[in-house]
Amino acid sequence: MRIVKRILCGILIFGLMIVSVFLIGRYGWKLRGFEACQRAGITELSVKEGEVHITGFYPGSFPEGFLGYYAEEKDGILYVGYRFSAIFGIFETGDFDITIPTQGEIRQIYTKSGMNEELIWSAEGKRPWTEEYGVFVRLDSKDVYLIDISFENQNDVMQAADSFVFESGEFFYADTGIEQIAKEKNAPVDFTVQVKTTKGEIFATGDFTYDNADTQIFLCVTEDGRIVEQTGSEPDLDDTVPVTVEGLTGPWNLAEKENDDAVVNEMFPGAMEFGSSMEITSDGRISWYIGADGGSGIYSLSRNVLHAEMTNDFDNTAMTVEFTAEKKDGQLLLVMDYKNMYLYWSQGEGETGKGE
Repeated sequence: MRIVKRILCGILIFGLMIVSVFLIGRYGWKLRGFEACQRAGITELSVKEGEVHITGFYPGSFPEGFLGYYAEEKDGILYVGYRFSAIFGIFETGDFDITIPTQGEIRQIYTKSGMNEELIWSAEGKRPWTEEYGVFVRLDSKDVYLIDISFENQNDVMQAADSFVFESGEFFYADTGIEQIAKEKNAPVDFTVQVKTTKGEIFATGDFTYDNADTQIFLCVTEDGRIVEQTGSEPDLDDTVPVTVEGLTGPWNLAEKENDDAVVNEMFPGAMEFGSSMEITSDGRISWYIGADGGSGIYSLSRNVLHAEMTNDFDNTAMTVEFTAEKKDGQLLLVMDYKNMYLYWSQGEGETGKGE
């Protein structure tokens, strides 16, 4: 009988030890605060009086259950950290839906893990162009939730939320510190950009070079999964002309007032005899010719930039051509960057060449 009691007592003690270890692992991590916290994929964020609502998921390849969050509010800034575990979160999924009570007005929200802080929401909107040097990013895809910029063994991750940071169609400043690295090295810095979807899949990736410490580089993530560097500095989005495929579909011709006929005839043999024309279709195809030069292929549209991957119709070489939509005197124009010159196309059939 004593043996049975000892066995039962041992089983009970062992069970209490297992439960204790599980409870410590499940809830004890909060004693370490942000040191025990991890990053999370944020899918939705809203700020109301007295509370902040956040939904998200575990961003890793192997699922880990959500254990909880740790938050601190200080001077209008809310810091939030998340904890996941494959062992202690075995009964949970990696998805979470939390509501954090707040005491005062919240102006900014950061995800915090260890010593790393990532701004995911701000009530003040995006930073002015003139205030920062470094990398600016614009997203044309609404499916993107995470941007990872890596350089010099350093990673900076920005996550999407219902805020200015990933507002579709707007450039935002990526606070990576790359300009400081370039200044310290006094040399260009190579960096890689990786963009992921809300499902955790890689949507786009690209390698770029930040030339020096006092410049700005503008990157556009297009809807078809490309990362395109936009030339020029401090783009004024108010001057751009957002266009749709439907608005571009149809015939186009070289605009008479905006192009110099003498230059066009000199650069494009046969332009006077055979004329010029361009056709854009709604299924993503584009073709154009000016005299004995021209090409056909497919295009993608990113806000006001039409990017065309084409084949030259006359020598079968591959070529990349970009068209930028502009408005001049109320007329929609496509500005074609080709052979180190700008050509202006206007909508409509236009005039054919003298040889037709």
